[in-house]
Amino acid sequence: MAINLSQQTKKQKSPAYLIIVLLVLIVGIGFAVWFFAKPKTSENNNSSVVNNSLKKFEINFDILDNPSFDGLNSFEKVELFNGQMGRENPFKPY
Repeated sequence: MAINLSQQTKKQKSPAYLIIVLLVLIVGIGFAVWFFAKPKTSENNNSSVVNNSLKKFEINFDILDNPSFDGLNSFEKVELFNGQMGRENPFKPY
């Protein structure tokens, strides 16, 4: 009975490599979650940041008195269509 050498030389990957790769992935994902999930500021500092970032909002109505604003035209009113719309079969050629 002849022994085929190509069948004997096939190497099977041991499960140890798979376990090591999985552990490295788990540690890497854990590090990334820990790194990006750090709290930025404390509760007390957060309220002062919000108060400083909110500014008084004022509308400048002086633009309405500008002569270039008076020269603008408004859009025309579009009337509703009073005819027959579309065709019975829109995919049929003319």
